[in-house]
Amino acid sequence: MVQMNLIGLVLIVALSIFGDIGCADLLPSKDVDPTFARAALSREKHHVRVTVVVLTEAESKQYFRRPLEREGIQAIWLKIENRNDYPV
Repeated sequence: MVQMNLIGLVLIVALSIFGDIGCADLLPSKDVDPTFARAALSREKHHVRVTVVVLTEAESKQYFRRPLEREGIQAIWLKIENRNDYPV
């Protein structure tokens, strides 16, 4: 239950960030495997894996090329992998 609450909270925060600022303003760098991903937490259930990490101020500025903290935004990195043969 706690895992689902965390995932829900992350999704709400992400949607509110992109809704308020606009996705075009926050295009991340093209790093395929950013270095901060090593510190991420992952959970898998029913072959769906969710990985999340809270970025430091320096990491978010490097990844998003913008000082999000100045705007009162805590940057997170979220990766969702569906390992099923069908969409979920």
